[in-house]
Amino acid sequence: MLIERFEISGDDDLDLRSEEEKARAAVTNWMRWQGDLGHLDRWQQAAIWGALWGQTVLIRDGAGTDEGWVYVAALRKLADVVD
Repeated sequence: MLIERFEISGDDDLDLRSEEEKARAAVTNWMRWQGDLGHLDRWQQAAIWGALWGQTVLIRDGAGTDEGWVYVAALRKLADVVD
């Protein structure tokens, strides 16, 4: 059995954090995401979650659906909140 050699380039960033630090950062980022979404109206939150979970059809026959356009509007509002 041949063992593959693992190589990295100088452009790759190594994550030297401990597993605990990575987990803490993940929780922090998740809470930030929840906070950002919390600034949106309920219908905007529902549009984003529906798209993320694959519960809505965003494009049909090459064109945006009504749900798709609502999703786009919600993302635009989210971009305003985050900035």
